[in-house]
Amino acid sequence: MVLNLTAHAARAKRVSPVVILGAILAVLVLVPVGTLILTSFLDSPPRPGSPLGNFTLENYRALWGTGTATAALHTIVVSTFGCLGALAIGGGLAWLATRTDAPAPWLIHLAGFMPLFISLLIASLAWSLLASPEVGYLNIVLDSIGIGWNLNVYSLPGMIGIFALYYSPYAYILIGSALTVMNPEIEESAQVHGAKRFTVLRNVTFPLLTPAVIAAALLVFVLIAENFDVVQILGVPNGIETLSSRIYNLMVSYRPNQNQAAAVGVALMVVVFGVVALQNRILKRNDYATVTGKGYRPRKMPLGKWRWLALVATILYLFIAVVLPMLALVVSALRRSQYVGSVGDLFDTSVLSTARFSSTLESDDFYLGLQNSMVVSLGAAILGGLLFFAVAFVVNKTNVPGRQVLSYISAMPLAMPALVVGLGFLWTWTRSPIPLYGTLYILVLASVTRFLPQGYQGMSSGLSQIGRDLEDSAYTHGATRIRAARSITLPLVRAGVGSTLFLVFILAFRELSTTLLLFTTKTQTLSILIYHQWDNGSWQSVSCLALIFSAVLFAVGLLGRALFGLGKT
Repeated sequence: MVLNLTAHAARAKRVSPVVILGAILAVLVLVPVGTLILTSFLDSPPRPGSPLGNFTLENYRALWGTGTATAALHTIVVSTFGCLGALAIGGGLAWLATRTDAPAPWLIHLAGFMPLFISLLIASLAWSLLASPEVGYLNIVLDSIGIGWNLNVYSLPGMIGIFALYYSPYAYILIGSALTVMNPEIEESAQVHGAKRFTVLRNVTFPLLTPAVIAAALLVFVLIAENFDVVQILGVPNGIETLSSRIYNLMVSYRPNQNQAAAVGVALMVVVFGVVALQNRILKRNDYATVTGKGYRPRKMPLGKWRWLALVATILYLFIAVVLPMLALVVSALRRSQYVGSVGDLFDTSVLSTARFSSTLESDDFYLGLQNSMVVSLGAAILGGLLFFAVAFVVNKTNVPGRQVLSYISAMPLAMPALVVGLGFLWTWTRSPIPLYGTLYILVLASVTRFLPQGYQGMSSGLSQIGRDLEDSAYTHGATRIRAARSITLPLVRAGVGSTLFLVFILAFRELSTTLLLFTTKTQTLSILIYHQWDNGSWQSVSCLALIFSAVLFAVGLLGRALFGLGKT
């Protein structure tokens, strides 16, 4: 009897980490998803102290209506073509940086990852200044030199261009990593047998890059499909909706239909789940291994006369994606009047003033937004980091039964659009007896959930590379799991942990969609403040805030890169 009790106690102690972490993940992920799905089948939204509404399928029948169907079509169009553009830019930069003798590879690498630190919200605002029909700064310049182009960023092609520019870093990082470890002897063998460069690229290099290209393509497709910032700023004013903006507008319109918004959210989540499942199925079906036990030395492909053209193209991309938008924001922030009638007005120093910067920096709303953004970002990085590391450690470094369930739940938010996460948290915690709604805590928890896949994968990538013999030796000498993790494992993965924490901080700091339905006047972040200033038409304030916002992101990104190599392929 005593032996049985001892065995049960030992078994319970062994599985307790999975039970505790599973309960935490269930509260963060499964409960909001379940609440969202439940709400989509009700005729009234969940409200504190009120009974649940009646069961209905009308919310799903409404999905076939003109508005939602058109939004779905727009989602497919911008996601498909934006993804192709991002792959072309990111893949091209990755190939130049890793496999060719293009000059200034450091600059190519900088161009590859730098747009990652520009919020899509800021990019959309900057390009609305640059490429608005007729009055955009670029249109004014083109008209002055006799070029009759009329750039219009408030269109499907305009939004596709923005997505291609600012999602290319994801393609650059994933494809660049694959190119770095790919054995070049296969390509060299094809060249020895008379194949030309283009033939080698088409028949050898591209097929071997299939896993990385598919991973990058589906990731970018999902990110664009769930994007809210770009569409709300550049699409909705011209009558162009996607499913994400449709969800938000159903929530906040003059006659809101929150249950239909939940149904749209579930539909979008199902689509994203399908894309992620397709990715896993394709990648598991074939073997693309090219790195074996045989050593090799990567060689650079000579570009000949195209070397300097490649450098010019890189500089042009960096100028278009980073420098030009920042210049537009500077001009807008310094101008007392936003009216620009000619090129001369752009360079008229008599209308320039730093007064708006001064008033912005002295504003209580700015300091409150900055403080809230810092608290939410630090909270997501620290609390999330502890959770991410604990889950990754249990999954990768123990043999506890049921640990793979934690891995599956941690990956689920990848298929949950940001607005869907916000909706799930909204309806979960407004009915909860725990008073989280209206506090910064709910924003922190929503951010942790939103970036759970990135945090978990970042921690797992480092932990999976450490052999268990070091920890087993510590156990043999009497160390507990916690002591072994603190004294051995954590120091060895310090760089990976640090870069993951910086990445989560940056992602949480620039996040808008997840928190847009959860904030109050006392908990609005800097992203929400910028969005509301834009909604009110205060362009000079928007530009000042956007520049300060971008400066903070760049500073944190550069600090993370210096300390932990954040952004390095």
